[in-house]
Amino acid sequence: MARTYFLLLWTWTRAAAAYPVSFAMMTAFGFAIAAIDVGVILVVFANTTTLAGFSREEVLFLYGTAGLAFAICDTFVSNLDRVSQHIKAGTLDTFLIRPVGAWIQLAADRFMANRVGRILQAALVLGYAVAALGIDGGAPG
Repeated sequence: MARTYFLLLWTWTRAAAAYPVSFAMMTAFGFAIAAIDVGVILVVFANTTTLAGFSREEVLFLYGTAGLAFAICDTFVSNLDRVSQHIKAGTLDTFLIRPVGAWIQLAADRFMANRVGRILQAALVLGYAVAALGIDGGAPG
């Protein structure tokens, strides 16, 4: 099942890679647009040391954690929200009659690999925040 999902993702990625300049620009712009959020956080903390009791690194940790979780979910399963559109358009039948699970097909439908820029940006912010806060990631105890 997972193999089928990744093959479908690869198919959409290959289609996007047919236009390499567009693919690279969309990935870079996704990274840059997400970086604007970090810029706003840094501007706020240039004028204050804490915000509601949180330091700059703690806010960046929160931003990185939430941003990474959202970007991963948005990249890999956001298309499940379009079930109602497929029902209204009458195209859900095409997913149901194929020998692959409908959920997998819907999750991979119109996959946009260029969203990886947002994942990378959130991961970099989270990595910085974890290092700055000295979080070791070990088990409690």
